Amino acid sequence: MKHAFRIFLFLFFFVVIYVFTLMFFSKFQINDKSLLQSISNYNVRAGVGGQTLRRFREINEVNNVDILFIGSSHTYRGFDPRIFASYGYTSYNMGSSAQTPLNTYFLLKRYLKQINPKLVVFEIYPLLLSKDGLESYFDLVTNIPISYNILEMAFAVKNPHALHILVKNQLDQLKAPLSSINQNEVENEIYISGGYCETKFTQNRGLTNILTKGKGSVKPSEKQIEYVRKIIKFVKEKCGSNIIIVTQPLPHEYVEATNNYFEITEKIAEIANEREVKYIDYNKIVKFNSMTDFFDNDHLTSSGVKKFNMLLLHDLK
Repeated sequence: MKHAFRIFLFLFFFVVIYVFTLMFFSKFQINDKSLLQSISNYNVRAGVGGQTLRRFREINEVNNVDILFIGSSHTYRGFDPRIFASYGYTSYNMGSSAQTPLNTYFLLKRYLKQINPKLVVFEIYPLLLSKDGLESYFDLVTNIPISYNILEMAFAVKNPHALHILVKNQLDQLKAPLSSINQNEVENEIYISGGYCETKFTQNRGLTNILTKGKGSVKPSEKQIEYVRKIIKFVKEKCGSNIIIVTQPLPHEYVEATNNYFEITEKIAEIANEREVKYIDYNKIVKFNSMTDFFDNDHLTSSGVKKFNMLLLHDLK
């Protein structure tokens, strides 16, 4: 009995000390940032940028759609539900900033059964296969209500800052609940119901960054590769939905500047073949206009989105 009481006391004081330490690190400012923000590189505020707050509020009303789009900002900036609706498809866009396969997997565990899509379109941006998922986790944990699957994601990222920020956000929400926060409007961007963000830019403003940066390689994480496999299995076996994997068109300068781009997409193709899933890398099929179809290094303009979506609609027949 004494031993159990000592354990209880230890855990109690540990939690109290941890919370007070976290509060101190959250309040102590250095150059307009809290110490916690500086240490963890956490710069996310609820309702600011990416439309995540708005998208994951709207998702609560979504069910029984024809198509669910999943992936990174290429997804929420690359699939326009209005275009698919004009061809008779209902859809929802569950993309979010820097969303890696790890993040996608836990979002699917949370929302797939509710949304119940006939088809899942999984957009894979090869660069994000090299990331750990922490950046996306910060965005998600700040903008959507806590759930068991968000907690699972925190542990899966395997970074202590994931738990620190989760606890910090829950403490902050005692004073300002997430439900009291509104999504800020983003300059030069329009949010379209269904999860899509339409840019007002019509010209590429970042192409020179590719040209001056020089060539480089991307090293995919085996962990992220494994989550691609897990997503396919989960969608097909647990929920009975069909799934197709795509990689959106990119500026040809971007593809050419990535030394091992096609090695990575061949790996994705191998996984798709193993699981009997279709994979389309549109960079092997088309070459979009780098100046008018993209507004930066890798995101499509409205005209680029329309061209890409029409290609996908053709391939879904």
